[in-house]
Amino acid sequence: MTTIMLAIAAVGAVLVVCWHIWVVPFTDPVYGLFNMGIDTRVYRGGAIAVWDGLPLYAKPVYEVWEFTYPPFAALVMVPLAGLPIHTAKFLWNVGSVISLLLLIGLSLRALRFRFDARFVAFTVLVAVFATSLEPVHTTLWNGQINLVLALFVVADLALRNHRLQGLGVGLAAGIKLTPLFFVAHLVTVRKFRAAIVAVAVFVGTVLIGIAVLGREAIDFWTGDISDTKRIGSMAAPANQSFNGFFARLGTMDLAHPPTWLWVPVGLVVGLLSLWAAYCAYQAGGRLLAVAITGMASCAVSPFSWGHHWVWILPLLLVAFVHAYEQTRREDPRTWLWWLAPASIVTLTFTYWQAMPLPVPGHPGKVFHGMAFGSFRGFGSVDGPAWQVPFQLIGSGAYLIVLLGTIAVTLWWTRRVEPIRSAQRLVESDDALPS
Repeated sequence: MTTIMLAIAAVGAVLVVCWHIWVVPFTDPVYGLFNMGIDTRVYRGGAIAVWDGLPLYAKPVYEVWEFTYPPFAALVMVPLAGLPIHTAKFLWNVGSVISLLLLIGLSLRALRFRFDARFVAFTVLVAVFATSLEPVHTTLWNGQINLVLALFVVADLALRNHRLQGLGVGLAAGIKLTPLFFVAHLVTVRKFRAAIVAVAVFVGTVLIGIAVLGREAIDFWTGDISDTKRIGSMAAPANQSFNGFFARLGTMDLAHPPTWLWVPVGLVVGLLSLWAAYCAYQAGGRLLAVAITGMASCAVSPFSWGHHWVWILPLLLVAFVHAYEQTRREDPRTWLWWLAPASIVTLTFTYWQAMPLPVPGHPGKVFHGMAFGSFRGFGSVDGPAWQVPFQLIGSGAYLIVLLGTIAVTLWWTRRVEPIRSAQRLVESDDALPS
């Protein structure tokens, strides 16, 4: 780990801390980084429903929010049932921060950085900076589980091969379905044993759910699983899937594509993503392959909230390290590589926007709330025509990141030497980065 890399990370971390102090204060009772916790409340509500033998899917488990995860996820959450909500939120936040640090650390190990004091310092600084990225910020703010699932997958696939490879993918898919897409990646890179393990573990989680919850689990797998209305409005700006993007085109009166269009588009992009991930894997970029596959799993899903896209974080690390490696003072063209991490941050930054919201049960009363994410720039096209391109970019910001990553990966792995590890950051060819 070089001094320059540490300095860049430190500057970014300081700026983000200032942002948390003066723009969206940590102490804000609603919008502070760890203060909302709505999904933790839903997880706890689902756990209480299981523990008390109450319906898990037939009605909301916390106020108006329904439990939308597989039955196995509710069983995993059962320890939350016996905790007061403030204790549950605190422990969940601690676990999320630890998961964030481990996710960054394992990603750096996948890039072959050596574990030492500089490694730890860089990991902490990147973690602080990462809270400015909407997927990470909203995951922490809502008390979501996305960082834990990404950690499972990165630990499973991005490091060395191991006999239980596929276990992390199967467990992650048992808790939230989208990681099941990684099975296709394992098949593509001819890791058939790992793919079988992943499927077997996933099937095991399904059977455990059925064994414990019985008919309710069966009803989920035969009906509730396909009801996306339980998750949210398909045209919601935060639905950063192709399905959501096409739905928003209609609400913007720009186009009215058929509701099935996202299926063939998702299929094509899914196949391109698997091909790009395969090329990255063959060139030595396991972490890049995982990031591409993770983003693709969100893009081709019927519904993917912006905070599902935590795969942006390992992608940013890959882009940052590669840009640093490739930059040469004598060749100004190499500085163009910095456009990659800059674009990722620009499109996924936690932009904030005032949003007046009606107060339920109080007609005429408005709560002056706040919304986060580049996709919040989406709106009607009643304004000047020059705003339309920016609204489209915001509406599909994360899809743009995926498509750009696919294009650059396919171009680069075909025309430039294979992905190199961070070993070039040291003078010796036979030593790991320090």
